[in-house]
Amino acid sequence: MDALSGQRVSGRLISGLDAIEALRSSDLIPVTTVADEFSRWPGDIPQLLKLQGSEHRRHRRAVAHPFGPARIRVWDPMLRHMFHSGMSAMGRPNHPIELSNELVWPYIEGAFATFVGIPDPANRQHMVELGRMSLDPGISLSRRRLAALRLYRATRDLVTASADGGEVQIRDAVIPTLIKSGRDLSDVIGVAMTMLSGGATLTVSGILSCLVAAGRRPSQRASVDELLLECPVVDTVERRVTKGTHIGQRYLQTGEMVSVSLMPQEHTKGLPFGAGPHTCLGASWVRAVAGVFVEEITSNFEINVTNVEERVDPPIGRGLIAVTALLHPSRM
Repeated sequence: MDALSGQRVSGRLISGLDAIEALRSSDLIPVTTVADEFSRWPGDIPQLLKLQGSEHRRHRRAVAHPFGPARIRVWDPMLRHMFHSGMSAMGRPNHPIELSNELVWPYIEGAFATFVGIPDPANRQHMVELGRMSLDPGISLSRRRLAALRLYRATRDLVTASADGGEVQIRDAVIPTLIKSGRDLSDVIGVAMTMLSGGATLTVSGILSCLVAAGRRPSQRASVDELLLECPVVDTVERRVTKGTHIGQRYLQTGEMVSVSLMPQEHTKGLPFGAGPHTCLGASWVRAVAGVFVEEITSNFEINVTNVEERVDPPIGRGLIAVTALLHPSRM
């Protein structure tokens, strides 16, 4: 299942060590419908998924600074505070709860909006909701595009205010960090919009998948990567061959479509965030956000999953949209 189109492209499956080679190859480029959809959004959003070679490296370096592992670690106290605030507001439920809407989405709205640099709590839920709507296949395309337009305008105003010395003063947030680094405002707007839409949506699915996997192994601790490989949001990514090339022992012809497995194989551990030049830019952030949530939940509760709903016709990944579970306190 492609990470962004949610559709499997017909073609040969490449796995194991050959998959790593394919992901690192400059002769294979991602195939995705979301990049095409983003191209209809207002503003000059960098098409990182479509770029290759030196142009891709230049755009990626321009926006990668806030996502470095060292910078991400400073957010840990904020993430734990948001988790415990959400749990305190919910109380101690003695009945099954729908984790997505009651716990995970409120946590993600606060975490992603704060990380992007939205200072007004009243605006955080609104802007993330616009991002969700812009990718929701359950609503009409015209409403999706209207939500994207409204999100673009709100993000543009926020970025412009920050560039002019406005109110965005959240330490290490994406918008002020990129502006201080001298990045073009259109790039800053593009990164912020992507975080508030696809980034947030895919991370919610990732956390739900981690919780389902964690519920299957209550006495075992596992990393986010291990849990995502056990209950994957994305199991393959699709690539188009731009120039005939050898991958392992096979020859791929120009124009051929192939599916590249991210799942563990003999001699490989699995690649939940991909590999090569198109490795997920926000991988360190997603690991931190999901890691805190899963660690706090599994340290304080036993998870008894009672119902799982999988996304139908997903715009992003084969994600879960709802997980209902009973949380049994293990220590509080």
